[in-house]
Order: sequence, then structure tokens, then C-alpha cells
Amino acid sequence: MKSAYALAAVVALASFGMAAPADLGVWMAIGDSISHGTHSHSYRWFLQKDCIDNGVSFDAQGYLKGCYSGAFSQASYRGREFDNEHCAQFNIWTDEVSGTRFRRLTSVSGLQSSNIKNWLGVSDRLTPDNKGNVGTYTGNTYSPDTYTYMLGSNDLNGFRETSWENIRAAVAENVQAMAQNAAHRGKPATLYLMSVTATDKSDALAKNIVEFNTWLSKEFAPTAGDPHLRVVYADVNPGLQDVTKPAGYAVAQMFAPDRIHPTDQAALLVAGNLARAMGIPGRTAGLERRAASAFDTPSYKAPSVRCQNLQPVVDGLSFRNDAETAMWIPWSTPVDDAAGYTAEFEISFGNGDKDGWDTERKVTVLVGNGLSMGCLVVNEAYITWGDTILCSRDMSVRCTIRVACVPAGDGIPGGFYVWLDGHLIGEALPAVQECNLCNGVMLGQHADFPATLHAAASDSRGAFAPMP
Repeated sequence: MKSAYALAAVVALASFGMAAPADLGVWMAIGDSISHGTHSHSYRWFLQKDCIDNGVSFDAQGYLKGCYSGAFSQASYRGREFDNEHCAQFNIWTDEVSGTRFRRLTSVSGLQSSNIKNWLGVSDRLTPDNKGNVGTYTGNTYSPDTYTYMLGSNDLNGFRETSWENIRAAVAENVQAMAQNAAHRGKPATLYLMSVTATDKSDALAKNIVEFNTWLSKEFAPTAGDPHLRVVYADVNPGLQDVTKPAGYAVAQMFAPDRIHPTDQAALLVAGNLARAMGIPGRTAGLERRAASAFDTPSYKAPSVRCQNLQPVVDGLSFRNDAETAMWIPWSTPVDDAAGYTAEFEISFGNGDKDGWDTERKVTVLVGNGLSMGCLVVNEAYITWGDTILCSRDMSVRCTIRVACVPAGDGIPGGFYVWLDGHLIGEALPAVQECNLCNGVMLGQHADFPATLHAAASDSRGAFAPMP
């Protein structure tokens, strides 16, 4: 068993009436290339960072080690190496995992005929090959406490080779093998059944993904559990799903040129959504958690804050529609570059899709120390860092955004970190400009569009993570 981290926080999983686990225990990730790691990106690495930041222990196990292509640029985080064992294979289909069908393509590690029943010790009978030959499995077996399961992308993309009946039957068979393993060992396990990630590839694939995820969440997951296996559906698409496009479509920028495999930014969001389903709080990036109410400038009502054309309303300040508006929050004390600095604001913007999505008019947030600065841009559908889209969201829904400039250290890359409602959506982002124009926090709107600032705060004494 690998080294463990003690639990730092317990958060209720209200929808299932249970508390967050003290640890994940033995964790098996089952999936295709998105889980395996393609072009150096996999949610598994980011989920491990979530666990490390929150003191949740885990021991990743599986018959495979490493990524399908590329290697993670960061081999360790806060003193712990990436635990890169799993049961995810590139190009694998759901019925190949269940053992219903022999692998269509050559498998890695020569395990073309093994299946989930073999890995979990439920059966030693290998999947019959294309000539009907059946062998005996002699590899390692595992007994997980926690499963993360995301399969279906290849099935849905190559739908002509399968059917809804085949896919659903294979999912049920895979889950049954997990339940049998848990029953045999006499200790319950938990399965986090992940949605298939949205796509930017085609209307047909997007439609299939929506139909599959709807079945998974509404029909299968609520009835799949038993006394030995708790089943929790985890929607990993918030932030990836492009709110300006039809359901099932992702933000194009967040995916590789093949338009199926997530980039690091998308993998970060997938892991954050999965951690939320697990009841694990948002990432800290190794920082102390501190509420905005404890900042040295806890409110935009502080005497040092200057406003231009902002009008008081019941729940905050309204950016006027007929004039350039701005707010300037100077640092209360000189910034210590070795400690970093933090800004937080609560905002709502526009009216969603009521009049069509407007992505041209925006609120710009500059955060800097007089030498360099970060630039966060909010429009009706996206939160961006410079030209990089961090997530897609209906910004008419009130939300809290925190930006912290984090010095490098303790195995943590330096740069700007961004949280949305307590969950990390931007990691080690670069300063977008070298300048001396911003020494503090500046919010500005340069076009006539309804936006309300509900709260704003800053702290020059250091970089701080949000409260859980």
C-alpha cells in the first residue's frame, strides 16, 4: 500500500445521504483513452491533486501503468509522485471491458483477451478470441474500495458497430462484476459512474452522448446499486459543455485536434466535477483557506475603494448601461511577492440565452502588483484568462470568482490560480502582460450591458484558497 494522507475535511453528499469518504482506499480507474492519458492529459492526475490538497488518501491500482501517449509535465505534486496505475485502455469499448467481445484492436501489454471479471477475480475465463479459443487468466487481481468509471466514447463515436442494447447490457455487466467483487470480499465499494465527456466533433456524436448520459443518470444509476456497491452518478461536463451550443457540444478550445480528447484545461474541470460528486472540497494549491470576510479589504465599501459610474442597487452595485464603469481597489499594504496576493468578487452578468448569447460585451478584471498582472474576462457565456477559455457558464447566475497570484514552492507551480464557486478552474496561469498599469484590483466594463457586482474583496498579505 502506498503512503496515505489523512482526511482534512468532510462534506456531505446530500443527494445520496452519505458523508465524503475518509479516503478512497484502493482506487481503480476504468475507462478508455480519456482516462488512460492521451497527449499527456488525464483527469486522474488532477483528481489526485484534489485528494492531496484535501488530505484524502488513495492507492491507485490496476494492471496498466502510465499514459497511452505523452507524459505529464509535472511528475509529482507537493512531494507525492503521480500514482499512475489504472485499468484504462486506449480505443477500448464497453463490451470489450465486459468480455462480451474480443478486442477490436491490439491491446497494450498483451492483454487483448482479459476483461473486468478477470481483473476483479470474479472469473479466470478470458474473453474468447475471434476463433472461439478460450484461455485462462493468470494476471493480477484487485479488490477496489473505489471505482471511477468512464466508458462509452468509442461506442458512441463508432455507433454503426454496436447498438443501444449492447452498450446498456455491457455497462450493466461491468457494474455487476464490481458488485460481485465487493460481495466476495465482504466490504462495500463505491462506484462513481462518470458521464461521457461532451464533444466538438459532430451533431451525431453529441446527440448520442446526450442520450447515453441521460440514460446513465436517470435510468441506470438510480437502480444499479446494491448492498455491496454504492453507485453515484457524476456529471463531469459542467464547464466543458459550451452553453452557446446544443447539448452535448463542448468548448472547442478545450479539446485536442481530434475533437474528442480533452486538453489539460478540460481534464482539470473533469476532475473538479468528479471531486464534487465525491464530496471532496475544491483544490487549495497548498494555500491556507481564508474567507473573503477576513481579507484586509473585505468589502468594496472600504474607504480606499474608488468607483466610476457604478450605481447602488438592492443586492450590490450595477454597472451602468450608458457609460464606461470601473472599480479600483488598491492594496492596503505593499505586496510581498514571496507571499502573493488575492482578489475575490461575486458577480452576475447578462440574461443568459434569453436574447441570444452575447460574447462580445464583457467585464474585465485586472489583478497586479505594478510589475505584472493577470487579466480575467467575463462575458455572458465564458470566463477567460487572456484568450484562454477557463469554462463555459451561464453568467446570469450569480457566482463567486477568486483570483490568487501564487508563488512557486512546495512542488506547486507558480502563477495565477482561479476558483469558481470554490472549485479550481485555472492553474498556474501566466501573467498576461508585463506592465505597471495595475497595482491592485480593477474591474471595468466597456460596453452597455447589464452586470451586477454583488461583492468584492482583496488581500495584499498573501495568496489564499477559498473556504470549502
